[in-house]
Amino acid sequence: MSWYRSTLFQEPVSLPELPFLIASLLAPVDHMYEIRPGALRMAVPTAEQIEHHIRLAAFEQNHLSFRSLNQQMWQIPLISMTLTGGLWFGVSRVEDFPLFQFALLFLAAAGNAALFIVIHRLRYVMERYLNWLENKYPPGFVSAHGDRWYHKSFVVRTSIQVTCSPEMSSI
Repeated sequence: MSWYRSTLFQEPVSLPELPFLIASLLAPVDHMYEIRPGALRMAVPTAEQIEHHIRLAAFEQNHLSFRSLNQQMWQIPLISMTLTGGLWFGVSRVEDFPLFQFALLFLAAAGNAALFIVIHRLRYVMERYLNWLENKYPPGFVSAHGDRWYHKSFVVRTSIQVTCSPEMSSI
């Protein structure tokens, strides 16, 4: 939605007109409001205009939510690698305490398992957003299902998880 900006400093404004000038700065351009000096009259929006604004707001909000989820999606592997690396370093420094080493390794495994569950839940929520966006505006949706077996989501996801796992990085 674009916003109407008045020429505030180009012409003098009398004190009684100031509230209407401020209201004109905040009024959307879609002609929902009629603002003139001395009167502020709100036009009654039609059901179609209300539905359009609701769909537009939902569409924009879902895109913003998806962008936020996408940011979290790429941060989780970094958190996992940092957690695992730090705990492995801790294990290497306490060679005299095998029970403490076991506790640190267990903490690393539990943290990675929890982050594994979180990332799968995040992928599920992102898939729901993608399905909604595809249903609401099919011409604007970019589909990347893959034509060959090695382009499929499961194969790509599994290969990345195997190659980036802490066990493979120590080989």
